[in-house]
Amino acid sequence: MVLKKSVRVWQKYRPRSVMLESKDVPEEALLFESEAIAILSPVEVDIIRREFAETISAYGCLGVLKVIVGEETFQYLVLCTGCQSVGKVWDTEVFRVTQTTFAPLCQRGNLELVQEVGKLLACGKFYFSYPSNGAAFDILVSAQQQGKDLQTQFCWNRGLYAYMKQFGVDCSKWLFRIMCGNVDIQTVYSGEKQAKLCLISRLNCERAGTRYNVRGVNDEGHVGNFVETEQAIYVDSSVSSFVQIRGSVPLFWEQPGLQTTGGYRIKLSRGYFCSHPAFERHFEWCLLHYGPLLCINLLGTRNMELMLTTAFQEHFAQLSPAYCAEMVCFDYHQHCKGGPQSRLALCSVLLPLAQDFLAAHGFFQASSGHTERNQTGVMRANCLDCLDRTNAVQTFFGLHLLPQLLSAVGLSTKSSMLSRFEQLLSQAWTHNGDAISRMYTGTKAMEGRTKLRDGARSVQRTILSNFLDSSKQEAIEMLLFGNAFSGELGQKVRALLALPDALAPVPFKQAMVDRWYHYTVPEKLRVCIGTWNVNGGKHIRSVALRKDQSMHDWLLDAPFIAGAVKEFPEEFMAPPDVFAIGFQELVGLTASNIVSASATNRREWGMELQKVLSRDEPYELLTAEQLVGVCLYIFIRPKLIPYVRDVGVVSVKTGMSGKAGNKGAVAIRFLLHSTSICFVCAHFAAHQTKIMERNQDFTEIFKRVQFSQGPLDSHDYIFWCGDLNYRVDLPTSLAKDHIAHRHWDRLHKFDQLIKQKKLKRVFRGFIEGELNFAPTYKYDEFSDDYDTSEKCRTPAWCDRVLWRRKPFQSNPSDQAMSGTGTEEEEEAAASATSRHLDFGLYPSDTAEMCGSLMDGGGGGGQLVSVGHPWHPGRLLHYGRAELKQSDHRPVVALLEVDVYRVDEQQRARLREEVALLLGPPDPTVCVREREDGASVSIPQLLEAFRQFGEVILVRMTDDMTLVTFRRSQSAMAATAFSGKEVDGVTVDVCLRSSWPPTNGEGEGVKGEGEEMTEHHQRQNRPERFTVLTGSQLAPLGPDKDPAHPGEDPAQPGEEPEELLEFSFAEDGDTRRPASSQDSVEPEPDCAGGMEQELPDGNETELQHQADVENEDSGQQPSSSSQAQGRPQHLEMPPKAERPQRPSLPPRHVQDSASSPGGEGSTQRPARPPRPQPSVVRDRAVSQPVPLSHGATSTTSTTSTTEAMSPTGSVQIAVTRPPPVKAGGGEEGPKRPPRSKQKGSERPSRPERSPSPSPRNRTQRSPSPKPKPAPQPDAMVKPKLPPARPPPPKRT
Repeated sequence: MVLKKSVRVWQKYRPRSVMLESKDVPEEALLFESEAIAILSPVEVDIIRREFAETISAYGCLGVLKVIVGEETFQYLVLCTGCQSVGKVWDTEVFRVTQTTFAPLCQRGNLELVQEVGKLLACGKFYFSYPSNGAAFDILVSAQQQGKDLQTQFCWNRGLYAYMKQFGVDCSKWLFRIMCGNVDIQTVYSGEKQAKLCLISRLNCERAGTRYNVRGVNDEGHVGNFVETEQAIYVDSSVSSFVQIRGSVPLFWEQPGLQTTGGYRIKLSRGYFCSHPAFERHFEWCLLHYGPLLCINLLGTRNMELMLTTAFQEHFAQLSPAYCAEMVCFDYHQHCKGGPQSRLALCSVLLPLAQDFLAAHGFFQASSGHTERNQTGVMRANCLDCLDRTNAVQTFFGLHLLPQLLSAVGLSTKSSMLSRFEQLLSQAWTHNGDAISRMYTGTKAMEGRTKLRDGARSVQRTILSNFLDSSKQEAIEMLLFGNAFSGELGQKVRALLALPDALAPVPFKQAMVDRWYHYTVPEKLRVCIGTWNVNGGKHIRSVALRKDQSMHDWLLDAPFIAGAVKEFPEEFMAPPDVFAIGFQELVGLTASNIVSASATNRREWGMELQKVLSRDEPYELLTAEQLVGVCLYIFIRPKLIPYVRDVGVVSVKTGMSGKAGNKGAVAIRFLLHSTSICFVCAHFAAHQTKIMERNQDFTEIFKRVQFSQGPLDSHDYIFWCGDLNYRVDLPTSLAKDHIAHRHWDRLHKFDQLIKQKKLKRVFRGFIEGELNFAPTYKYDEFSDDYDTSEKCRTPAWCDRVLWRRKPFQSNPSDQAMSGTGTEEEEEAAASATSRHLDFGLYPSDTAEMCGSLMDGGGGGGQLVSVGHPWHPGRLLHYGRAELKQSDHRPVVALLEVDVYRVDEQQRARLREEVALLLGPPDPTVCVREREDGASVSIPQLLEAFRQFGEVILVRMTDDMTLVTFRRSQSAMAATAFSGKEVDGVTVDVCLRSSWPPTNGEGEGVKGEGEEMTEHHQRQNRPERFTVLTGSQLAPLGPDKDPAHPGEDPAQPGEEPEELLEFSFAEDGDTRRPASSQDSVEPEPDCAGGMEQELPDGNETELQHQADVENEDSGQQPSSSSQAQGRPQHLEMPPKAERPQRPSLPPRHVQDSASSPGGEGSTQRPARPPRPQPSVVRDRAVSQPVPLSHGATSTTSTTSTTEAMSPTGSVQIAVTRPPPVKAGGGEEGPKRPPRSKQKGSERPSRPERSPSPSPRNRTQRSPSPKPKPAPQPDAMVKPKLPPARPPPPKRT
């Protein structure tokens, strides 16, 4: 199989425009301009190509990477410019990506955000098969699944498809589908038969990432490091294959903190019952894709593995038999000590446990397209990382089934032949283990032979995993999802829409989010928040806490004890749905605990809380988090567990300037249905006078609580509790006197927190109930007396509970709540919040905007917005409990809030309606004059279309005008203009996807039955083809000529965009910079790069070079013009498949009145040297001036940098086109002056001027010789093709 550089990228810098051509798709080309994609016909391409300069030749395109930073959007065209042949299966060859290039599609790009993605793609672990469309073999699916429905769980560039699909591009023709993992193809001869031994590992991209960043399972049931490994043998038309899978333990677990080589810590991040729904979803997914499972658990009993394997077995015992799963536990470290005994233990212990399953489900076998047997089940192996032990066990089973696979395809199983296959397969499995380990940890797999080498790799894994994997994780997420979940829109998409819709176009997502009230159902949620400073937590075992005074009085019976039930008895019948319980000083704040706090108290208090809360109704622990003495527990009712997802935990230290955890906060967030909820438990700075320090603690916590799903202020609800340590500014005696007389309002005037809130320094937008109970600090332990020590502290409400609800949509209060608005905005927002009023705004539904004020006033006001009422939450009880085991009294708050459940049927119905409302992917309309010979005025047409939306691209052919809008809704609205007049000319307007237009009676208006494709296939060349872009449409007025909108001169100091190149170099076992010997550095591409052929064979390097064609011009240049070099075009289809190009008619010289230079003008307006104009009127071709062999008038410079890669050295080459000077000039050799011609058009062929000229041989002035371009060094790669040598001069 021969793979050519069949893709070419042509660029134009002002305005920024990129054209993509492919030899595999000769019927069309793609034009990227003004944040839109236009599909061009070959005729259109041939006309506008003269305005572009070829910059890149590539083997294929991977898609468009879209990066959103704030309000700016950057787009990069990702190209595969280097690859290696791995092997061939049937008529398909498999290649490994070794070099990628990122071409920016916008004027200014943020290169730092895409460098990590480029290094990831060039790490040598990505593969594609060619041809990928319609071939009998696809690298992304197993042999048993070939030809079936397309599966995307192994397609790593599916996120790069989204932008091109938005404009109706057929991605199956234009883009390669790449997979991540390992491919090993070996050719073995058995007599006259040629066999292909293949070992292919496909890494699942649903939950991809690095070692310590991706563990366990997610809410959708996908696990980390999930790999499908297929062992297949291909002989002629026969194939036999055996598939195994591996994946992390399907529970919510992690390894927090700094992981060292001496040991590791494992933490189950969710409770038992809260993990089981995701556990079941994982086995449901496996059953759907693979059938019955045999789970081989290789975890042992050492260190923390015992806790994980015990939890795995407990969940598996509760798994329903309908999932058809079995489990085998095999302690690999106990049975396999290394050497021959390891294989003996596998044969004697593990194989008998799996023999029945292998015999029942077997392997896949097919011959000549006919399936003889299917593999009906798979074995799922796992250890802690699913690397070393898992790979050894899968190797054993692969070798065990090898004789059966050979017999199935008719190969001999003699000892000599079998040993040869076993040797090759063992080497392939070893390489497979190294490849998967490199992707997950950054190093090769552990060998288990030499302790010194394994120890060095273990140290290297520790360094990489703890300090360097975060950037790699971000690159993986950027490649797979882009910015789909970033920003406010991304968070709403995650909460409201299904996961596949995250990659949908932005207008579709925005429309669905704006109409959220159409498919959501409000439900009431009762939340109970408690906080207590337990003064070291040493009294949990006290008899008083268990008998005389119980935590039931605090968490369950506080409203009854306080007498609130008598006033509102019906409000307290329903139990709380969620409990959030925060503790401070759970352990003593000693130096040893600050460095490494014990988790013993956390476990004991958690068990006690579980018993207390489950007195009347069952509750399950969702998760808990501890920061030294601050600890937060979340309990939830079992009926809500299936609807909880995206649980996140963050801790922030504020003690000792943020370095110690004696003070700080922990935050836990989750998504319930479609509502995001966050709980914060904090402990602020102590002492009476440290008000500013407490304010600073709040600011730091609010700013530094950053979840992977978004910042703190992005949540719908925030509940904040803890020992905030705000005091009362009164003498102790006076404060005690007010307490004795229950004068709470007098104490409120001197409460520090209330005063700071009024000054808008802390908790802006937060709400707190009235403090109608005695201060909670400071008591003598086991006493009702306030502090009687020498310090005699003033009683204060140190323990508080506050909450805040985010408005439905952005409004002035949003900025006030985050502290970023102006003083007037903050005051208005605070006033609105105090009245519990707000209004939601929905831009896409302005006709439905309404609001009614109901029951305004102190806590009963509510806002009725579009669809659902908005209310900050209803406070049912706020008080304290009389538990005397600490110097603080516990506080509890009971609230009722709204959450919104998604109705999936209504969402699916609305999804179809929105898709129809948004219109076709291509926002282009065709405008055609009804009367023959009429011509519509483009400025007048654009003025008429301005009412429908923004126009970003206009293309004018000889018989129609193509107008591209920014949004599809605008294009649909513009079709209503059909039949109306523009400056006296009646036009027909229709969508390009529904050409031809109709006259309202179902009949074609002009050329009935004529399709748009037929227009593209016409043999007659259009007489005119003009392109107008966004920068040229703005100044276009009625007095401007649309064919000559003017040039866009370069600004001083402005340079064209840089090209990022990333190449891979295999370097063994370390991350070192690429050297000149091992880096894959392609040779400069030349004009013949499209026709490069790559030899077939295993591991054959695809060379990036071509022979430089030196052509001698057979025609002599005239005295009035100089021959210019013509860039090499794509190889056109055969003559029978493409339209014929007739000879051009002779052009006529225009008179002086019609020339663009104005009245009396006799020459063509001067153009800048660079071929940059966006408007094409004639057939003049601007080409680089020939300088010397292998150089052109425009020279690109390339600088290289070296970066670390998880699998080797990645070389980054930044290619900078030549800088452009003011006025359109550029550095380097200048273009020779054009000959002066009368009129705006020149003859198609140069003719000798009859009059004497400065270039006459009798009056010849010496012309300056062009300076040669600077010679590039060894690391410089010019991106433009070298021009031909200059033709010989006339004598």
